[in-house]
Amino acid sequence: MGGFYGLASLLANPASRFNFFRVAAVAVVLGNAAGSLFSFVTLSFQANDLWKTILELAHTTPTDLTLAQAYVNLFSLALLVVDKKLENSQLINTLQAMTAVCLGLHRNAVQWLMSALLVSQAYLLQLGVVVYGGKDLSQEGTPTHPLLALTGPFVPLLPFALAFYQRGYWQQNQYARAVLCGLLLMLELGWFFLLGRRSIFFFFVLMAMGLTFNQPVTRQLLRRNALPILLTVGIAAGLADIYHKLRVLYRFERVQQMQLADALAGIRAADDSRYADIRNRNLALRSSYGPMALGQFVNLFRTSPAAPLGGRQLAGSLLMTAPSDWLIDKRTVLVKEFLYESAYGLGLTDISETLCLESFIDFGWPGFLPYVLLLALLLYPAYAAAKHNPLFALLTGVMLTSLAMSMIETDLITLLASLRWLFIAYILTRLS
Repeated sequence: MGGFYGLASLLANPASRFNFFRVAAVAVVLGNAAGSLFSFVTLSFQANDLWKTILELAHTTPTDLTLAQAYVNLFSLALLVVDKKLENSQLINTLQAMTAVCLGLHRNAVQWLMSALLVSQAYLLQLGVVVYGGKDLSQEGTPTHPLLALTGPFVPLLPFALAFYQRGYWQQNQYARAVLCGLLLMLELGWFFLLGRRSIFFFFVLMAMGLTFNQPVTRQLLRRNALPILLTVGIAAGLADIYHKLRVLYRFERVQQMQLADALAGIRAADDSRYADIRNRNLALRSSYGPMALGQFVNLFRTSPAAPLGGRQLAGSLLMTAPSDWLIDKRTVLVKEFLYESAYGLGLTDISETLCLESFIDFGWPGFLPYVLLLALLLYPAYAAAKHNPLFALLTGVMLTSLAMSMIETDLITLLASLRWLFIAYILTRLS
């Protein structure tokens, strides 16, 4: 219920949508609870004893999952405490005001930046660069192309800004420009499609933020636009399903190098009933990875002499996020897996590692305190620096909101690497 209350506050208060801590708190608590519930319901429908079997394989119990959700709630409450302090400091309201200044008075600079990002994406696609899931990125830890590493962190700007300008052009009866923004949004949706299922939904959330910038989302607005909203949700779900089907049919690295007609032909020829069974089982299992992993360590610390790592996880993440890396080095995942294996005899994959889980493994039940404090120390300077820098305010708001939405799958190394790019953005905007 607290998560839904936080979601309602995000809809009612436009400025709060740029508050990393509030968005992250809502994403973490709702993502964890919804993931567990969805997995339980779908697996129970497939077989009566399947959920029990999964719990046994994960070395956890319903009690451990309940305690894990309690820890997630504590983590989210700590985020909300920092959120309240940030709101009281007026930094969020200032950030929104500076973002409005940037979108208005500095429109040319924003549109030049958007053009540069779009041209870079077109160039990368023309080269046949694997955007996501390539062998180099997933196994060897090197970027598939330096330009991909340079532009990737700033891509969330595009759906937000394009939607904002489309709304403005439409209200000013400049329909040709509004249609152009709509076409560019469709092209950008294709880029987000290459980045995964969740990225498709993130795209539509960022687009909705642009369309409703500086406007509260009221019940009247939702009722008046119920049909477009339902169509958008349906399109997002359909695209996510197509993405998953392509992942089942092919290695996704191969899909990105195929002709669109060949990929669609493969989809039409696929066995729909077999695919549906694989999809449902996959989604049911993957949605509970985070809660199951946390429940596993709750069980471990509760029923054995094993103890938290005492800060080794935090120190390792800080050391592994080297400024010389272009992209997050996936070999760091192997380092963390070795740490868990050597300390507990347990293995985790990068898909089950989140900041909330890492905080518990590192310090146990008090772990949310040092990790949330670290987030506050890292992000407060960014919000403060945006007070007098309109372009940096826009990038800060969009990049941190995008990062907050991905907290259900983001570990500390990913977060630190993203903040490193935000620091680089500050230097570039100061120089310009």
